[in-house]
Amino acid sequence: QYRYANLETNPTTQIADVTDLDIGPEGIIGAEFTFEDMPMAVFAETSLLIELVDRPGAARMFGGIGVRYNFH
Repeated sequence: QYRYANLETNPTTQIADVTDLDIGPEGIIGAEFTFEDMPMAVFAETSLLIELVDRPGAARMFGGIGVRYNFH
């Protein structure tokens, strides 16, 4: 539950109940580069999720970039 106000159309505070349960198959693709002389790697990835619960059939895409430190 959260409270919000749209000051342009209605200056009163509104309350909305929102559920965001994402369950479904997800496919992930990405690339990673590992440095030979440092225990670090950089990566980029993207994924596609097809929801089965909450909004059946809705597709959502996600992406990310990052750096990993590899403990040896």
